[in-house]
Amino acid sequence: MRQAEEDLGRLQWFFTKLNSHLEYLPQSLEGDALDLTNIPFKKRPTCLICSPPYLNRYDYSRSYCLELCFHFVKNFEELKKIRFSILRSHIESKTEQGEKPTHSAILEVLEALKRKELNNPRIPYMITGYFNDMEKAIKEWGRVLAPDAYVAMVVDNVRFEGELIPVDLILSDMARNNGFNIEKILVTRYKGNSSQQMAKYGRVPVRESVAIWRRS
Repeated sequence: MRQAEEDLGRLQWFFTKLNSHLEYLPQSLEGDALDLTNIPFKKRPTCLICSPPYLNRYDYSRSYCLELCFHFVKNFEELKKIRFSILRSHIESKTEQGEKPTHSAILEVLEALKRKELNNPRIPYMITGYFNDMEKAIKEWGRVLAPDAYVAMVVDNVRFEGELIPVDLILSDMARNNGFNIEKILVTRYKGNSSQQMAKYGRVPVRESVAIWRRS
């Protein structure tokens, strides 16, 4: 992130010196993808490139705990606040009482997982929180992006207790319901499963993709 900010700073200096194309000067803005209300865009964005956390149980606030504490986190309470405010893609994700996903495919997966012995009982909460958060983000993108703006998003499909979740297709369906046309889904690679899953359910390749959408 720091390197990206330095690169943007160099571009700003370069264009300012030339005194040309100033309307294209890049900006570095801090915000929340779930609520872009207070972001001072100079104009409606025409392109969005992102790679949200995968639905893979990784808690990045734990993975980068040392870096966070060296940089700006002062105590454990602040770290917990970060942990429970980021995208709910990790196993400690919390859901509101009665919170359910809106997409029928996710409801079907959760029903199937109820009949299985999960190695962590919080997996359904994580799945629910992840898709609800991503749907909220997609709605926000649809609100702020310019007409005909493109979205390129890197996503990863997942498998829990033999149940495959086609994340790229589900998020694309959510995007279609929020004003986007689905241009294509580019498969970047296929990944294997954990040894425990393959022993119980066999090997099923899981794709990692780039979803390309266009704002209608």
